[in-house]
Amino acid sequence: MSYFLPNFRTIVCTQTRFPLLESFDFIEKCSTEGELLVKLAENTDSVRILVCTQEMFLNLPKESIPPNLETIYCISDLSDMIDSFEIIEKNAQITKFSNENELVLNLLFKIILAYYSQSQKYQKDAEQSLANSCIHIALETIKQIKTNRDVFCPSL
Repeated sequence: MSYFLPNFRTIVCTQTRFPLLESFDFIEKCSTEGELLVKLAENTDSVRILVCTQEMFLNLPKESIPPNLETIYCISDLSDMIDSFEIIEKNAQITKFSNENELVLNLLFKIILAYYSQSQKYQKDAEQSLANSCIHIALETIKQIKTNRDVFCPSL
């Protein structure tokens, strides 16, 4: 379904399995630095969101960091400081999470926003069927969040 969002890829690279992300085919998944490097090389201009450990990100060669990267979600102990992120020359937003459910929720909200924004662009171009498809994906993602609300918000 990522074909509705041209030049927009999300890569999640962790050894931890996120069961809540398994049903989303618009999220590319990998588990090793080698696999991540391959995915980054294949999609160098389209990767907008990257999820990985802080250590994995810091070990990436500078030239492999996508030029259009917008958001980096790092899984780490919040006591660690990210001082080494000066290797990013772009204005990528860096967010650290120690709670994996919070990371997944933030990632899904970012993707919902991307699909909604793209639907607005399609509507302006009179591409109503594509706009409806993007809205449908955003709504299905919201339904998944609602279905799994006990995981995301256990105190409610």
